[in-house]
Amino acid sequence: MSVRASSVRSVRRRGLALLLAPLTALALLPVLGPAAPASAVTYGTVVGSPGTSAPWALSLWRGAKATGAVRFLCTATAIAPQVVVTAAHCVQQKGFFYVETDAKRLGQGERVPVEAITDHPGYRSGRFRDDIAVLRPLLPLDLPSYATAGSAALARSVKAGRQLSLGLYGWGLDERDRIGRLRSATLRTAPDAVVDVFGRAFAERSMIAAGRPLASGGYAGGCNGDSGGPLVVGRGSTRYLVGVTSFGAEGCDQDLPTVFTSVGDYTHWLSTAASSLRRLATTANRALPVATRAPALRGDAVVGGAVTCDPGAWTANATRVTQAWFRGQVRLEDAPVHQVVPQDAGATLRCVVTAVSGAGKATRTLRVAVPALSRTA
Repeated sequence: MSVRASSVRSVRRRGLALLLAPLTALALLPVLGPAAPASAVTYGTVVGSPGTSAPWALSLWRGAKATGAVRFLCTATAIAPQVVVTAAHCVQQKGFFYVETDAKRLGQGERVPVEAITDHPGYRSGRFRDDIAVLRPLLPLDLPSYATAGSAALARSVKAGRQLSLGLYGWGLDERDRIGRLRSATLRTAPDAVVDVFGRAFAERSMIAAGRPLASGGYAGGCNGDSGGPLVVGRGSTRYLVGVTSFGAEGCDQDLPTVFTSVGDYTHWLSTAASSLRRLATTANRALPVATRAPALRGDAVVGGAVTCDPGAWTANATRVTQAWFRGQVRLEDAPVHQVVPQDAGATLRCVVTAVSGAGKATRTLRVAVPALSRTA
């Protein structure tokens, strides 16, 4: 699959011109379209029940506007109910981001808005170093399990090739350019001779190169849409996040391994960034409010009666919640209670509940019909 020229970097090493690219999906799949009947990760296997076997492997989506089309972008990893790790290059665009949980296929799970994002201050667009970011979902995720961030000691063990089984997970393309299912592959740390091909693009201090050698030559590994996804080490029932999928050869060329940001080399930053998300959710919120309890109308919608517009309950990012009453296009009052008057008889009243956050406003409209007055002889 082609990659935008601005996202591709050419490296010359030992007389070889090598095109490297981040492994984003580049708007492969619209949210409202049917999921394609296939998968992700080159030469991997389909994860049959992602919601139970790998619930922490999430898909990341983006919409340019608060309403309208939302498209699959990358993969991400939940390490806590409100801490999700992905690649920095996945979150450089403006817009509204969402993580999808409990999906057997892309677009069939629950999408949760992201209210705060912070990427590593050392990351620069078009480069590969410090390619890591953390996100805060607007609502705490309720997953059966979470991945655990790997330590610096575990990172050293992986780089030294002492971890013989590294699990890659991704929602992106497979070797046949199919998409739609979570796939996994078991990889191993790539030999130094292979990593040397990446030249200066590879930073040994903060990156891991891994793949699974294929009998036909080349490597199984990541592809477009797998960016930001997890490379994990399993110990018992715990999955330790040791890598964040960052880049590979252009077009998912299997002749080279996949390169990951080494999570264990960012433990201090990760802890600090995760804490900063709470502050960012207050000072630079990126999500529209969501009703956690639906607004409702109570009372008697008859002339002489009163109707109360209960605003419901909204997420904590709502800085203001208001109610406004309308009869047709006529604005009646900005108040929770409307006293029904003769002019309302035979009309439909509307209460518009508006919740405002730093990202914009969300509305819910409630309607009630007022009976016409009966005629007397």
